[in-house]
Amino acid sequence: RHRVMELLRDDLVIDADGAALWAFTGTRRPSVADCKGALTHAHSAVRARALEAWRDQMEGEGDGSLVRTLEPFTKDKELRVRVQATRLLSQVRHDLARTTLVVLAKDPSEWVREAAYRGLGFQHPYHVVPVLRSGLHDKSPYVCNAARLSLLVHGMKDEAPVLFRDSEDPLLGFRTRRALDQTL
Repeated sequence: RHRVMELLRDDLVIDADGAALWAFTGTRRPSVADCKGALTHAHSAVRARALEAWRDQMEGEGDGSLVRTLEPFTKDKELRVRVQATRLLSQVRHDLARTTLVVLAKDPSEWVREAAYRGLGFQHPYHVVPVLRSGLHDKSPYVCNAARLSLLVHGMKDEAPVLFRDSEDPLLGFRTRRALDQTL
């Protein structure tokens, strides 16, 4: 694994996505320092995998410097990188993280918006409930579903009947049932 990390760092692999998948996933993950080091890699797959591995090591706490470190990745041109950065920010309990997630809830990509709305479910409810309610009107069913689930996490049960309908939907069913199991 260490050698693959070196090859990735030196840009000496042909299949960067496959190498990054192998290097950053599995039972033995690289250190946070290795993840941070891979964030400057030219291949977006490597940056995305590094963010994913870093996210899996997070304890749910963070500070403003972590948010500032992640902010450039929320503007990355590659969708996978923005989604992983959003998911990582979702685990940070800080005012700057919440503010950044609110901005990401307006991203052009529905996958980034979905991750942002899911992340807002873990932030202080007083500040995010109005934003979550606006997510109920998004054109993407995944974003609406994420907003409903986050509202339920914050104790807003008025969307629960729609969530149970979502759980039977062929597109949203698995995600909804899994989230409801975790929430309830």
